[in-house]
Amino acid sequence: MAITMDDTISWIVIVVLVCFSALFSGLTLGLMGLDLNGLQIIMNGDNEEMAEMAGKIAPLRENGNLLLCTLLFGNVVVNAYLSILMAELTSGYLGLAYSSLAIVIFGEIIPQASCSRYALQIGSRAVPIVTVLMFMFYPITKPVSMVLDYALGDELGTIHSKTELAELLRIHVQQGALDVETGNITTGAVTYQDKQVKEVMSPYDEAMLLNASDLLNFKK
Repeated sequence: MAITMDDTISWIVIVVLVCFSALFSGLTLGLMGLDLNGLQIIMNGDNEEMAEMAGKIAPLRENGNLLLCTLLFGNVVVNAYLSILMAELTSGYLGLAYSSLAIVIFGEIIPQASCSRYALQIGSRAVPIVTVLMFMFYPITKPVSMVLDYALGDELGTIHSKTELAELLRIHVQQGALDVETGNITTGAVTYQDKQVKEVMSPYDEAMLLNASDLLNFKK
């Protein structure tokens, strides 16, 4: 069967829809995985490039439920229309198989795997597109996000307990982000209230006593 101009246009539209499906799916995982506290830490960090990326994303994440509704609504609409087009170009079951395969591989697995590792890089570049989409879907997504805001309350970023902070420091030392001495000192400062004196102080008979007039050097 010859391929008509309408079929060619439909296949082009399908490719565009798959790209948008990948965008929505990847950003849902990538952007929503960046909480406000984490973005604030990056923005105040010493990596200027990462801080700039976080600064672009932060305004979107401040409206977390609106952003979530926008991405999910766009993803559902795109995937639904993609299935309809595939069904029209092929037989019903074949269209279902093709659309499912395209959505799973190119619209879900690849973008989510990429955005989970490069959320800041991809998310910051997609900010203009997401901003336009939030404006387009606003009449539909805003009421839903307001209900979520009311029902769930303000979004809370990740807050760590002292034990969790100590474990976080240990991981940073293990990964080479902090040297051992700095890690031990910082961990001690975080957990000192939970320690007994005997755990951190030396016994009197093991202590080295100095005169008040002695110089602190290595000559003696």
